[in-house]
Amino acid sequence: MLLLLSLSVVRYDDIYELTIEYKDGNGSSNFRETKLQDSVTKFFDEKGTLREDLFCPQLKQICRSLQKDKKDK
Repeated sequence: MLLLLSLSVVRYDDIYELTIEYKDGNGSSNFRETKLQDSVTKFFDEKGTLREDLFCPQLKQICRSLQKDKKDK
């Protein structure tokens, strides 16, 4: 399994776009992709530190949904 994460933020904007690609590790060309848009204020404190306790659960949920999509196909 290979996860590729790409983050895009427009300068001076609080909205980011996170793109996650999930690729099978068995050499196949199959991959799934999902995008998430949200405010960076949701995951950073007032000092600019990433709140992993808030970010990681959402990232795990997205990854599980990508894996579930594979099982459904």
